[in-house]
Amino acid sequence: MRYITTLIFSFILLGYSQTSLAERTFYIGASYGQTTYDTGVTSMTGTAKLDDEAETSKVLVGMDVGYFDLIAEVYYADMGSVTFTANAGDTVTSESGVNTIPVNGYKDVTENTATGLNLIYKVDIVFGSIYAKAGAMYWSTESETSIGGVITETETQSGVDALVGLGYEFSFAPFTSLRIDYEQTKIDEDPVSTISAAIIVSF
Repeated sequence: MRYITTLIFSFILLGYSQTSLAERTFYIGASYGQTTYDTGVTSMTGTAKLDDEAETSKVLVGMDVGYFDLIAEVYYADMGSVTFTANAGDTVTSESGVNTIPVNGYKDVTENTATGLNLIYKVDIVFGSIYAKAGAMYWSTESETSIGGVITETETQSGVDALVGLGYEFSFAPFTSLRIDYEQTKIDEDPVSTISAAIIVSF
């Protein structure tokens, strides 16, 4: 978390040194979308079920940093949950091969949140603008595992991974715009992609 905080303040202070506060653009926003987790599972038999798509919500704040036409954006995201359930005798095929489930059980990622900093570069087009972004994301997950009806493990994990994305934004009212956004990152070595729509209000 300290790594992300240091990045945020370093970019903000750099921006202040380049341009006066009155000349820069601030915005706030909120988004809603869907996150897909690539767990490596390719097929399942029996009653096995993997819910690897989750609803995602995000709040964000951005600012023109005053050089190279870059925008710095910080955010907090709730990236939903992932659940795997199976009964004895079910089979799961993944990158590691075919595995038979020995007992009834489940694994549930009950909490999955992220905080991050992105640098965004926009290019104006006829109807709105397109943009690319890159940054760092601090993620944190909480999960529990149940075997035979008994919770056998609870686990908390966290880490920092790179994030890249593309998007399109257009204004539909004074100081207000709609953003369509696609992001790609990793959480605990698993590829994660998110597509979302955001409302942005500029000041």
